[in-house]
Amino acid sequence: MLLRRTGLSLILAAAAVTAARAETLVNTDFSKGSAGWVINADARLLDPGTSGITQVLALTTNEYGQTGVAWTEIRRRVPSFSFTADIRVRHTAEGFNACPADGVALAFAPVETDAVGSGGGGLGLFGLEQFTAFEINTYHGQGLGEGDCMDGGNVTFAIDMVNPNTDASRGGERGTPETGGAKIGQVLPPDGMRIVNDDFYRYQWNVAADGTMSVYVTGLGDRNKQFQKVKVLEVKFPDTKAIDFEGRWGLTAATGGSVQHTDVLAARIDVPMIDPL
Repeated sequence: MLLRRTGLSLILAAAAVTAARAETLVNTDFSKGSAGWVINADARLLDPGTSGITQVLALTTNEYGQTGVAWTEIRRRVPSFSFTADIRVRHTAEGFNACPADGVALAFAPVETDAVGSGGGGLGLFGLEQFTAFEINTYHGQGLGEGDCMDGGNVTFAIDMVNPNTDASRGGERGTPETGGAKIGQVLPPDGMRIVNDDFYRYQWNVAADGTMSVYVTGLGDRNKQFQKVKVLEVKFPDTKAIDFEGRWGLTAATGGSVQHTDVLAARIDVPMIDPL
């Protein structure tokens, strides 16, 4: 009888694991095309002209005043997700504005596929009525000290949560998990992690059902392979309203008076969230 119960318990446990298994909603290799995504504004598929890579989703291409946005065709209301993207930021400008800017974001928003936010420091995202996002700021004046902007110094990671009741101003007081806003949990990358002019990094933004958001970073090249599944950011929201809407997942980036290349090699959406890849 004990053996029968044990066997039944194992069967039920296996069934529970199977039922909880994540679903991959989108898994796109941009070297093969943009299946699953709608590309807007200045974003486009192109050959980046770098060794070993034939095509990327180029959100920006080192030109002034660009805004690049791509949204998933699929739109869902979900309790939890993992949004993973392989991204490289390059910068080759010289002269007066020879600092990279402005950044790139992974977003979740209740928008149509043609939605485009403001450029420059707006990252192609701010100006939309509602969204939650993980942002990588490459502009050196981000409020955590002045690094060497020529070398991509003072890059920061942060979470944004904007809704109709939130002050979406980028120039205002920094947000908190309780009030929402920009640059929640803003941090510098770990020592030695060069975001600009390095190889591709894999960014995995995990959103848990209890309102906890975590970001893991993995280096994908010879120069940054020492960084593997490094947790660079974690923010606990007091409730789950940050993603309590039917939304699309988006990749956004922008330049202004300073520029950068923003190359995306691949992107993936899993629901609910999964362990770091």
